[in-house]
Amino acid sequence: MRTKILSFIYSRKNQKWLLLKNNGDDPIHGGEKWFTVTGSVEPEDKSLEDAVARELLEEINQAPIKIINLNTKSKYFSEYDKEDCLEHNFLSIVNSDKVTLDTVENTDYLWVDLDEYIEKIWWLDDKQILKEQLENEIKNLDITAENIDNTYLPYGSYVEVYILNENKEFIVIFSAEDNCNVLSGKVKDDESFENAAIRVAKEKINAEIKVIDISKSGSDKEKIVIAKLDPPFQRLKIQADEISGYKWINKEQIYNYLENLDQWISAEKVFKEFKEYF
Repeated sequence: MRTKILSFIYSRKNQKWLLLKNNGDDPIHGGEKWFTVTGSVEPEDKSLEDAVARELLEEINQAPIKIINLNTKSKYFSEYDKEDCLEHNFLSIVNSDKVTLDTVENTDYLWVDLDEYIEKIWWLDDKQILKEQLENEIKNLDITAENIDNTYLPYGSYVEVYILNENKEFIVIFSAEDNCNVLSGKVKDDESFENAAIRVAKEKINAEIKVIDISKSGSDKEKIVIAKLDPPFQRLKIQADEISGYKWINKEQIYNYLENLDQWISAEKVFKEFKEYF
C-alpha cells in the first residue's frame, strides 16, 4: 500500500486558504479541479511531516511554520499507481502569500476565505465536517515569534534588529507592498547574530550600527539585537529592492504601524526585556 499525504494550506499573512488548480493536461494530476497539496511519502522522508514540507516546497515553493496532523486519513485505489493508497491529512500554516507553482502539477492558484474554499475544493467526504475541523484548528492556533517551528524554514537563523536613537525611538521598515516590520534578515552560516545585525542594517538602510544588547529569550535560531547608530547622525538610504521606506517610531506607536497581534506581542516582550532602552 502506498503511503501519501494531503495538506490544506493557511496563510497567516492574508488569513486565507490556498486552492490549487490541477493541470488538466497532465495524466497524473489532471482534471482541472480545485484541490490542495498532495503527494507520496518518499524514502528520504523521515516522517509524514517531512513529506508534507517537501511537497509544499516542490509544489508552491513555501515552507511551513507549523504542520498540524489532523488525524484523519482515507483509503482509495489509485488508477495511476494501480495500487491501494493510504492518505494522511494535515494542515500547514505558512507566513507568506507568495506562491511559485510547479506548473507540471498545477496551473493556477487562489487565496480565498474558508466559505469559498469549502465551496470550490474537490472533496468527496462531508464538506461540513471538513469546514468545522479547519475552522476549529485556526480558532485554536497559537503561534508567536517564540514558538514558530523553524524546522522547515529555508534559513538557518534569523535576526531582528531594533536600532534606537536618543529619543528611544526605533526604526521600522516598509516593504514594497507597504507592510510594516521591524528591520530583520537571515543569518549566514559563518555569522554571529551580532555580525548579521550589522550587515543587515548596512545592506537594507545603509546604517552603521553598534550592538548594545542581544535577547536572552527566543530560540537558538532567532534572536533580537538592540543597537544604536554609530556615529549617531547618519544619512540613511534605502538599499534593498524589497523596501519602500523606513520610519522612526516609539513603543506606543507599534499598534499604529506593526500589523498583527503576533508582532505586537513580540515587540511588547522586547520592551519588557530591554526596558532600560525603551
